[in-house]
Amino acid sequence: MFTLAKQLITEKDLFRKITILENLLHHPQMTTKDLALQLQVSQRTIFNDLQGVRLDLPPDWQLVADGNQGLTLNSQQGQGIQEIWELYLQQTLAMTLLKGLLMQKRLGLTSFLMENGVSVAYLKRQVKKMNHVLAAFQLQIRLNSDSIWWQGEESNIRIFYHRLLVPFTHHHFFFADYVVHESNYQNFLKKLQRQQLGVATEEIFGTCWFFLNTIRIKAGCPIEGFAFDEDPLYQTYLEYLQEVYGKEGISLQQEEAFFAYFCFMESWSYLLSPVVSQRLRDNYPHLFTAATAFLQQLGVEEQLVTDPALLEDLVLFQVKYYESKQLSDKFLREYAEVLALCQERFSSLFDQIAQTLEAGGLAGVANVSQHAVSNLVLLVQTAQATHNTTPLPCYFVYQGEPAWKQFLLTELQDLAGRRVAISVVDSQQLAKQPFTPETIVLTNYPLDFQCPARVVYLSTIPTTNELAEFKKLLQHRYL
Repeated sequence: MFTLAKQLITEKDLFRKITILENLLHHPQMTTKDLALQLQVSQRTIFNDLQGVRLDLPPDWQLVADGNQGLTLNSQQGQGIQEIWELYLQQTLAMTLLKGLLMQKRLGLTSFLMENGVSVAYLKRQVKKMNHVLAAFQLQIRLNSDSIWWQGEESNIRIFYHRLLVPFTHHHFFFADYVVHESNYQNFLKKLQRQQLGVATEEIFGTCWFFLNTIRIKAGCPIEGFAFDEDPLYQTYLEYLQEVYGKEGISLQQEEAFFAYFCFMESWSYLLSPVVSQRLRDNYPHLFTAATAFLQQLGVEEQLVTDPALLEDLVLFQVKYYESKQLSDKFLREYAEVLALCQERFSSLFDQIAQTLEAGGLAGVANVSQHAVSNLVLLVQTAQATHNTTPLPCYFVYQGEPAWKQFLLTELQDLAGRRVAISVVDSQQLAKQPFTPETIVLTNYPLDFQCPARVVYLSTIPTTNELAEFKKLLQHRYL
């Protein structure tokens, strides 16, 4: 959850402490040897870090050593790791610098050095490390003898901060007076619902965008000029967006107004109200025609070609590109790791969609980035998974106490998930079943024939290793 924040922590000792705490939260009773192997340092280093951690922990947190059983970290108040992050955010130079550059266009170099007790040489070394990470966002931090500032387009700066701060939206280190600002955004969403213009949104995702835009505008860091189209969907929400930003003392105009709208639309969960759905059909009939033709060219099942939810998703995708191709590609780049997953997991569909787009297969969408292709892959794949109800066959061949057998079957089915169908058969029935290379057999006794399926032998009470073997065979069906 805090991956980007961890990448930007330049102090090795702080990085180790945070990693130790995360490991202990996720894996209770880890030993110092386990931690040393995980962090690739000596046990002496771990012991020294643990002494510091004990001194740093808030009063309601405890780090308990239980002999050979290892270390346990717990909170008496049931707090999550965010409380610990708050502690270390205040100690890391990178986060202090990023917070300052979020709130101000430029920072005075001398005052920053004095406030943080560091030298120019040390700051330059830390900034150099940070810039390696920031390069992925086409950004750099620069400094001269007078000041420190961002180098890069303002839209890239905001996209970077959004990716960094979504986990910290409730965090007062970055967002002061959170409750007040959050209530403004929630009232905005409620008003849209009353006007029947509501859509399902990722609320924290959208709230973070609202905060960032507000902060950057007040800091005198305007969005640079870019081409956009004031189409009907934009006009539908413009008045409401201007009203909610007005409560923050901001008058949205031109590019800032469109950027705020685009950020709001990025928080949509692709679940529209009937009114919004109808507005799409009334205002963009040509995009629905293009979406239908695109699916036909892909050669997907007929039920997908006429799937209203998928067609609406594809129309929203086209609308974003129609309004601003520049912003569409930038926003999609925010999650570069999704591209790698789509290329690996759905390589055939990825290539097929890319080729269809190159051949002009979607109106208004041309010269798309690979990130845009991955977004289309996810939309189509989600629809296919919804319609594809053919589960993986799995046979349960088990001899045992009937009540326990029924309980175990339920547990195994829950473990396997809805994409697997476990059927109870005996050994004679099993021999007559059709097998595919993917078929799985779960059994607690040796089979009396050469079974071509993948067989997992279970104990009366399945062991951790046996269940792990079963889950491993299902991995290709899931993320």
